[in-house]
Amino acid sequence: MNKISDDIFSYEDYREFLKDFFSEQKRLKTIFSYRYFASKSGFSSASFLVYILKGERNLSLKSIQKFLTGLNLKGKPARYFETLVLYNQTDSTKEKKELYNKLKKLRSNTKFSKLNKAQYSLYDEWYYQVIRELVVLSDWDNDYKKLSKLVRPHITEQEAKGAVETLETIGLIEKKDGKFVQTNSTITAEGTPSFIIKKTRAELIQKGAEAAEVMTPKERYIAGTTLSVGEKAYNEITKLLDDVRANISKIAIDEDVENIEKVYQLNLQIFPVSQNIKES
Repeated sequence: MNKISDDIFSYEDYREFLKDFFSEQKRLKTIFSYRYFASKSGFSSASFLVYILKGERNLSLKSIQKFLTGLNLKGKPARYFETLVLYNQTDSTKEKKELYNKLKKLRSNTKFSKLNKAQYSLYDEWYYQVIRELVVLSDWDNDYKKLSKLVRPHITEQEAKGAVETLETIGLIEKKDGKFVQTNSTITAEGTPSFIIKKTRAELIQKGAEAAEVMTPKERYIAGTTLSVGEKAYNEITKLLDDVRANISKIAIDEDVENIEKVYQLNLQIFPVSQNIKES
């Protein structure tokens, strides 16, 4: 196998793997082309490869086997590629979770077995992140009933206790001199598979909708704008939102602990509410 094939366990998108594989092969072999790969793999046309790389077509189980021939993948790397294709192409959250676990198992005992599964538990419930802040900032005196009432909307005493136990188990909080402290001041979802945080994000967005109904404008800020833009402007907007989120995070980090009064949830959203006008 070539270097890209050796590194297949580092990929979480099979199309990115294919792009890197083709680029390396073109550099190593002057004879290599899409047509050459198609012929080697048993495809009648090289155009199918272009559609795959662009994300305009998906691989069937039969075509996956043809790709394995062209890629010269066998054993565990072949099973990883096949599983990765299915993982990338399914829309089912349940299937995605099962396939991701298979990927992790195949990746184990390789130099790429680096994911910390335990800390993904942070996204099991929407209130875990809230509790992570409250146990450090509030004077709850190890009273889980009191802690549960500090969450808005309230959770049960058992949920509050379970959250603290989970956060402590996965190493995001720890006790020092009888009080909880955070092991890291900030955390990020970067690198976490989207299906893992999908449920929590959906719940937090719903909490925002509920806040609009039950909280006064003085307590919350909710605004919306309907825009008509192209892809270039959309990319500029999302970049700006990333910058805004980073700046807001810095303001929160620099805040004097003595001035902190509440835990807030910030949601920045922009999503299409129409089909592509030019394609319609």
